[in-house]
Amino acid sequence: MKRLHPTDDGNRFDTEGGGSSNRLADVTHIIMDEIHERDKNTEFLMIALQDLLDERDDLQLILMSATMPTRDLAEYWCGVGHRRMQLKAEQQGEDTSPFNKSVADDDWGDDGIGMPVEINIPGRTFPVQEFFLEDVLSMTGFVSEAHKDAPDMKQIEDDLLSLLGSGPSCKKASSSKGNKNKNQGQVELSSLDNTLTCVMCNRSGFKCAEEFGTHVALCDGGGNISMDDLEDKVRSVDASSVSGFDVSAAAALPPQDSADEDDDESFLDVIEEDDFEDYDDEDEEVGLVGGKWDGESPFGTDTAVPSNKPTLTEEEMLTRYQTMYDDEAINYDLILELVKYITKSSYGDGAILIFFSGWADISEFSLMLESTPPFNDQYQFVVYPLHSGIPSKDQRKVFIKPNKGIRKIILATNIAETSLTIEDVAFVIDTGRAKEKSYDPHLKTSTLQEAWISQASTKQRKGRAGRCKAGVCFHLFSRRRFSSLRPFVESELIRTPLEEICLQCKRLKLAPGGPDDNDGIPAFLAKAMTPPHTMSVTNALELLCSLGAMDEETNELSDLGVCLSALSLEPRVGKMVIMSHLIGCTKASSSMAVAMSYKSPFAIPPPSLRKVSENAKIKLSERSESDQITSLNVLRNRDVIYKRGMGPYSSWCKQNFLNFSSLNMISDLRKNVSRELEGLGFPPCAKNGYHNRNGDFNAAFLQASICAGLYPNVAYRRQGDVNFSTQTNQKAKTHMSSVNAIKSQPLSRKCEVAADQVEFICFGELVKGKAMFTMENTTHLVSPLPLLLLCGNLHIKPIHFEPAEPSGPPIQKAILSLDDWLVFLCEPDTASALVVLRQRLDNAFGRITSDPTNFPDLPSVEMDAVETLGHVLNSGHKAVPRR
Repeated sequence: MKRLHPTDDGNRFDTEGGGSSNRLADVTHIIMDEIHERDKNTEFLMIALQDLLDERDDLQLILMSATMPTRDLAEYWCGVGHRRMQLKAEQQGEDTSPFNKSVADDDWGDDGIGMPVEINIPGRTFPVQEFFLEDVLSMTGFVSEAHKDAPDMKQIEDDLLSLLGSGPSCKKASSSKGNKNKNQGQVELSSLDNTLTCVMCNRSGFKCAEEFGTHVALCDGGGNISMDDLEDKVRSVDASSVSGFDVSAAAALPPQDSADEDDDESFLDVIEEDDFEDYDDEDEEVGLVGGKWDGESPFGTDTAVPSNKPTLTEEEMLTRYQTMYDDEAINYDLILELVKYITKSSYGDGAILIFFSGWADISEFSLMLESTPPFNDQYQFVVYPLHSGIPSKDQRKVFIKPNKGIRKIILATNIAETSLTIEDVAFVIDTGRAKEKSYDPHLKTSTLQEAWISQASTKQRKGRAGRCKAGVCFHLFSRRRFSSLRPFVESELIRTPLEEICLQCKRLKLAPGGPDDNDGIPAFLAKAMTPPHTMSVTNALELLCSLGAMDEETNELSDLGVCLSALSLEPRVGKMVIMSHLIGCTKASSSMAVAMSYKSPFAIPPPSLRKVSENAKIKLSERSESDQITSLNVLRNRDVIYKRGMGPYSSWCKQNFLNFSSLNMISDLRKNVSRELEGLGFPPCAKNGYHNRNGDFNAAFLQASICAGLYPNVAYRRQGDVNFSTQTNQKAKTHMSSVNAIKSQPLSRKCEVAADQVEFICFGELVKGKAMFTMENTTHLVSPLPLLLLCGNLHIKPIHFEPAEPSGPPIQKAILSLDDWLVFLCEPDTASALVVLRQRLDNAFGRITSDPTNFPDLPSVEMDAVETLGHVLNSGHKAVPRR
């Protein structure tokens, strides 16, 4: 990868030119860790290093991961060696047409060209037993309990005999009701020939069960067997030959209701109570001491140990479970039964870590524990949620080991999957589900869906139980499901928009060509181990061109594109900050931009305090109907209260349900953005000056700044509408985390504007959920003037209407069209004035991006346009009545 350095004027970043000697010439080894996470920066770096290794034979690359996809990586990096050998052969004038097939593995390694080498370093982890859904169902008896009132014993016997292949005509053994000697009613099933045999006289070959029953009722044993010998023979019957499935599972089946002890006996009666003693007596179970798991021996009973091939009973239990419950959903009742089983079967010093998909699942199960004894007893159990949205102070509680006799239960998302060690965790319950964010290139939107995790994530979750001592992991999905899971999570290049990556390709001169060239951005990203969809790359390039950051034909960066590539912000958010220099609210815009780029400063409240937290958020919004302005108000108050000391500051965060650490991080990141802008030549964000002339409190300028950057992320609705319509004609509503989604807010109700008006809203991101699209980081746009003056491409078209009276003059109007999407009807003079003002503002914006050091030294015409912009935005905002 090329090194970056400031140019002579210190205002721009460029890359060193020249040959390969300048490409990390002082670096001999590069180490990349956590490759399996497949984040977009790692993928981008791997593409760049692949090209660099083509030129640098002396450069060594080391890839590290706990669950690395070694085969895929080896195949990917083998291509580098092949290209080196091919290049060498071409230089020597050799024939290279069948090159890839002619190079043998033994030839690798010559002249510094080597095959990828895999090195395994054993980890220092403790053994973790692994159980799957079929084992959990057998342990807890969950399916049997659920069906205890449904089938009778006769039906169960018929089903089991059918599974054994006994045929439709011979399904059970029966004895005469009048025979008072039970031993005379015992029978033996032959698992070899599937026939019914009388154990008293050894006769077989009965045509049907009725004939067999008649024989048993009259059989005297042929006079060749005594009653004592008969009893011994019956007791010696092998249980496995009778059932063909785990005895423990048979014991869990519902008992037969019988009012008369002389009723027909089940063929299961041939198994005496002694045959079940190893399973009924908990003190004799493997790995149990005094009926409790000792934390070191194998957990559970012999029958709970998973087998390579599911038995018939396991298949039956899975079938019953999948018939009764949605296998794609998290079953809270099953988790609760499993927690009860763990509590009953082990000592109380082992914490239980349960993985859920999101906060909704955590809240639901937490409420279930609160209403279920004994888990609501704080002297026996302590429950901690672990989610990125809760305050850091509460997150750290999961590391506190409770007093002896108290078991800790942790309800977590995949935040606890990696890079986190909770020392006392002995049990992990893996639901196998997680919320995953992806990108739909056809809809040009992100999607947030609950999905099955990968096999690599399964191993990571399992490993949480073996960090400091032996542990147990319960996967709430079957072995068959596990085998069908994807091996690793997909690359982030597939799951996210690519605008930032495209900018970096151009900034680092890694893809200097156009969109159709072999050295262009699409060709560069196509060299990834998992290339992104071509539509994703096309969407990213189109967006950058619409922002004015890139030339459509050559993909060369414009002056704005160079500025955006140097900012650690998403391109649209970066444009919002740069545009704010013209509007005069840079300090406020940079704060809002950082808050949008980082996670929300608000913490997730407990369900019981949700209403209180909503009221606190509305109060902080100051009736702005904007998430961005609400975050700005939070930061503004934070700066004042922080000076009073940590006590008042911490108390203020708690009262307003603010995440202490997130708020501090956002505050610190503001300094980074300011330094990046200063590096480009812009004035410091926080200092007073022309770029901050309109202050931080005027909603008209703040809304204009947000709109200028986020466009085309704008939606509208008409009178009576509840949902909004986006530019792509998608129906959407505000996300539940937005201040505008609170029921008391106007945007959460039906639209109440006049019949000839439209209500607008800006949003940071459109996300496709289960039911419909939701808009995150929303701002109500009071006036459409920011759209006309600062967004998209504006066109004017005159239009004439017929007069109301035949003798009257024609009515002249003008249509202002924004990207052939939004159409506004206005007076011709007004339309012409807006178009002229728009052109001058575009010129002024282009001038400050080409030379930020000269801002605000603009030509007088452009300075007048900037001043006029302020008056127009302010008057347009005040003209709309407050609601």
